[in-house]
Amino acid sequence: MADKPIILVTGATGSQGGSVAHFLAKSGKFSVRALTRDAHSKKAAALGPEGAEVVEGNLDDKDSLVKAMKGCYGVFGVTNFWEHFDKEAQQGRNLIDAVKESSIEHFVLSTLPPVNKISGGELSSPHFDIKAEYEDYAKSLKLNTTFTHLAFYFDNFIGFFPLKKGEDGNFHFGFPQGEKTKLGGIAAGDIGGVVTGIFENRDQYLGKTVRIAGDALYPQD
Repeated sequence: MADKPIILVTGATGSQGGSVAHFLAKSGKFSVRALTRDAHSKKAAALGPEGAEVVEGNLDDKDSLVKAMKGCYGVFGVTNFWEHFDKEAQQGRNLIDAVKESSIEHFVLSTLPPVNKISGGELSSPHFDIKAEYEDYAKSLKLNTTFTHLAFYFDNFIGFFPLKKGEDGNFHFGFPQGEKTKLGGIAAGDIGGVVTGIFENRDQYLGKTVRIAGDALYPQD
């Protein structure tokens, strides 16, 4: 039996990459190579029992990415604005350049729409706009890419926007969402199921942008 195709997962110790690594390994169709800056961390160690090969690499170092991609069929790429801020732009380009140099057959890249462009310059959201910029860069290189645009993580109501108890005894969250506007969201743990489906059906999704959401709810719901 031939060896299973290897997919390198960046951000494998984070919410999004961790979900992808889990589902890819669970599918039994792929071998998972998990990229992390510290192969000895607790989160990295937890990937081993799931069958992932853990390798060290850094999005700031393109050569380390090329080394990690050796022998890989596919790559799942995600960057983290909230950890690196403006450095995310170069990290995205490093990842894309490494994919090009490695002749990857299927590159699934997590990006977002361009807020500045969509709003005609009235609004700016670096978290979105930086990813949109390097999405355009990947398209210009004509790589074998599928892009994913993820909805809001419902998990953020635990971490970033925790509920707070008000004087009336009720719990509230502060979020700039109108009462009559639904919020599209997804549980971070579900993302990997969709991405695995994309890798399993390369021809169907190559060159496309897949928008991923689990539900759309009004704030009161």
